[in-house]
Amino acid sequence: MKKLNTILWKAYLFIIKLKNRTIFNELTHIAITLEEEIFPKLQAKGVTEIIIDITNEGIKIDGHNSIIPLSDELQVFFKSLGINHIKTDAIMESNQLMDIFSDIYGLKNFFKKGYNYRLDPLRINEKIRFLRENGYKAYCAISRFLTNEHTLIIKYEYCELDFSKATKRLKNKSKFRDHRVFFQNASRYGIVCGIAFTIIGLITLYVPVYISVAIFILTGVVISIAVFLIFQTIGSLEYDKEHLMKELKDSKNQDSSLRSE
Repeated sequence: MKKLNTILWKAYLFIIKLKNRTIFNELTHIAITLEEEIFPKLQAKGVTEIIIDITNEGIKIDGHNSIIPLSDELQVFFKSLGINHIKTDAIMESNQLMDIFSDIYGLKNFFKKGYNYRLDPLRINEKIRFLRENGYKAYCAISRFLTNEHTLIIKYEYCELDFSKATKRLKNKSKFRDHRVFFQNASRYGIVCGIAFTIIGLITLYVPVYISVAIFILTGVVISIAVFLIFQTIGSLEYDKEHLMKELKDSKNQDSSLRSE
């Protein structure tokens, strides 16, 4: 049920982003600018938390001289969400920021639509409560909205991705319980896949053309999904490695600070 609710929520967000393409395109451009241009410069100065003010002139960032202009539509967007200030970690990625803004905008829209809170299949009440009180955990971050201060706080938090969980489950089922399980199964699964595709190729020689075409299309879909999963798995493992490297760097910096004192 939880997976279904997530799919429905994602579908809803996709629809409202399509309806507001201009706003979200501009917001995406700003988020990318923050991640690729502004955040790295501030990180180089030792800044870990960024304070962003939404003003009539545009976006003002503490420690950054220039102002990012905003269109009238985006000004209305932030006002409708009640956001005047944003406090966020300097390591936040543009896709994380966009996902969080999309969620908040989606929650706000449910108020306008007269959402039935008694049914609440998408757990809107819970999301709003956490957003205003303890913090809403999603997209490897914790978001909290301070209503009286019109401030959105976004803190980075490490989260174990689905593919990392799958990798851990696979390792736990093995007698080795480490990287050797993958080396152990590489040849086995490679041979199975090779035999399977060879059989499929031979079958197409003895069936009608339309069945052969259907088999080739199905094979193409399977290969596409397999490639997608492989890259997702690699990305998940790289994310874990980068997080460990960050923790190691932070630990070294703390040690250096203690020694200097």
